[in-house]
Amino acid sequence: MTLPNDIKSMVDDMRRCLPAAGMISLAADTWTSPKILVFLAIVAYWISDSWQKEEVLIGFEEIRGSHTGANMAGIINHILAKYGIQDRILGFTSDGASNNRTLTEALNTAWSLLSVEWCQLENHIPCRAHVVQLILGAFMSSIKVKSRDGHMLSGFKAGYIEKL
Repeated sequence: MTLPNDIKSMVDDMRRCLPAAGMISLAADTWTSPKILVFLAIVAYWISDSWQKEEVLIGFEEIRGSHTGANMAGIINHILAKYGIQDRILGFTSDGASNNRTLTEALNTAWSLLSVEWCQLENHIPCRAHVVQLILGAFMSSIKVKSRDGHMLSGFKAGYIEKL
């Protein structure tokens, strides 16, 4: 097998994992490698006929160019078209980064052109774990919790804490 055939085989396997009918939700997040390459991971998830939560990674794509919402929406739409599920999206979960707001706006626009009824205000779901992490970080910072070496405990950018 050659690499393109291996990739096609993997895509076919993932396509078989997706439900043939019904709505599918997405979760997406970016990850930066130690070599400063940025990737967008896209997970499809749904409830099976036997009421089990199912999920499959459908995309792990390098983001080329800027990390704008429009650029990431193009990547997501390409992946959804590859699997033929762009008209079956129920929810979209992401963290609170500002480019995710513009991402959902771009998805909303693109999907409306396909006559897909989807509303970013109703169907964009902020990741609860990320929200809790931001709240705890802001709280810990406000009460000046410090480690034994005197440094403030925080994995957050100052801008995140100021937003809260």
